Amino acid sequence: MKIKKSVIKTIIFIILSAALLYYGYNYFLKYEESTNYSVSEEGFVNYKVRTPSFTRTVTYQDSSYKKEILIYNSKGSTSKGTRIYADLYLSRHATKDTPVNGIVFMPAAGKTRTDTATRGIFLAKSGYVVLIPDVRGVGDTAGKLNSIQDDYYLFLQDKEPVNHLTIYDTLLAAKILENLPEVRDVIFAGESLGGRTAIIAGAIYDKQDDTLADKVKDTRVKGVLAISTAGYGLQKTPDYDAQRYLNSIDPDFYASKIAPRKAYFIHATKDSTIPIAAGKDTFTKASEPKKFIVINSSCHGYCNEMDHVLAEALKGLFGDK
Repeated sequence: MKIKKSVIKTIIFIILSAALLYYGYNYFLKYEESTNYSVSEEGFVNYKVRTPSFTRTVTYQDSSYKKEILIYNSKGSTSKGTRIYADLYLSRHATKDTPVNGIVFMPAAGKTRTDTATRGIFLAKSGYVVLIPDVRGVGDTAGKLNSIQDDYYLFLQDKEPVNHLTIYDTLLAAKILENLPEVRDVIFAGESLGGRTAIIAGAIYDKQDDTLADKVKDTRVKGVLAISTAGYGLQKTPDYDAQRYLNSIDPDFYASKIAPRKAYFIHATKDSTIPIAAGKDTFTKASEPKKFIVINSSCHGYCNEMDHVLAEALKGLFGDK
């Protein structure tokens, strides 16, 4: 049986069209990704963020919470980008019909999502959905941890520093939570270095101009919870490029821009890693609405002594009280 030439031509045309659409769309996404980043003259990082593709796999479930591995695609040095590995903890109450509030929780320096599991479990059992990513170069997420000096060299070459890419990955995590049917509203949270990332992400999320003006289009992102963290307390430098880069990674530079979202800080009185005085200094730079919560402890980062105040802080951030 012979196939008519016209049929063969039609089949070839369909195959070629499908290939062009696939590769053309991927090219568009890569081009858009490469142009969605800028740093203002003052040093504010700005990203235009779309919801990335992601997968979810259930790894544990009991009567109180469910745990999944969530993997999402982000930027990378190769054409394939970087796969970000994260753990997703879901309250037993979180369903499509009964969504609950969600938290992007950024770990402390050098800590994996597994190291941070107790936070996710506690918060899921408290009624939330929590997404905890492995940052680049830590845990299962590929990449490397750059020094500030190495990142500065990248910045001088008009390349994205790893510090900036971590902020981008955090913004993507919030986009994912917003698109999960089990999630209602969202906040950024983190401890120590992760708190610094949360402050910056909360300040720039969905603000599409270089001034980070006090206006947001996305009202589902309610604010920032910064645990045992502070800005760097950096001295000014006369070098324009150096100052612009240092501003771009310093929470002190962004704290006032979190508003009109809420900024809540939790700090221990005897924290020897990041002294409470440093946390208060960054807090004073934030605009209202804000709250500084003190616990009488020597712990750095999340600890059991914070459980009660953490629960109250989350209710305040989400407007549940």
